Amino acid sequence: MATSTTKVTYYNGFMWHSLLLPSGTRAVWPSRLDGGPVPGAATRYYRKAPRVRRAEQRQAELALVRS
Repeated sequence: MATSTTKVTYYNGFMWHSLLLPSGTRAVWPSRLDGGPVPGAATRYYRKAPRVRRAEQRQAELALVRS
């Protein structure tokens, strides 16, 4: 199978389904607690955060300390 399994989280009266796609993008969509669709809800897609190299991270930390 090309995608990972769906993770379900309960928040604010809704079930939030999260699915990791092969490209590293995470798809998230809500449903009601009884399993029905949420009117007007859409699937949202979140990209994986870019990987920061250690040198760039250290420079960012030093910039915060100096300012």
